[in-house]
Amino acid sequence: MDLTTLFHNLREEVSCSVCSDLFTDPKQLSCLHSFCLKCVNQWYETCGGGDAIKCPKCQTLSRIPASGDLKDLPTSFYLNGFIDVLAIKECKNTQLTCGNCDKKSSEASYCFQCCIFYCEECLMFHSKM
Repeated sequence: MDLTTLFHNLREEVSCSVCSDLFTDPKQLSCLHSFCLKCVNQWYETCGGGDAIKCPKCQTLSRIPASGDLKDLPTSFYLNGFIDVLAIKECKNTQLTCGNCDKKSSEASYCFQCCIFYCEECLMFHSKM
């Protein structure tokens, strides 16, 4: 398998099956399928709420966290790691949007602690904090 195919396959793996975008705050259900927090929230509301959520992929029921807030579902750190790898690879080929000011730039730096890209100006400000 060549590198191009590998990164294409990686992009598919880190894309939400509900919105088709790269995961943002991927949350994992008990069936081990993951979805963006925003997508899980929308799906849950569409299904009428309650004390369980039906997986959009396999229809397995998962219990809602005791807090009642879906943000307390387990975060998929595994997927976040792959998203980080893909983001670093893609930053060499395209302009990236600064996670702080939304400015597009081909000169951006990735913060592993914040998990976002910063333009040069925002990175200087962020580094001083």
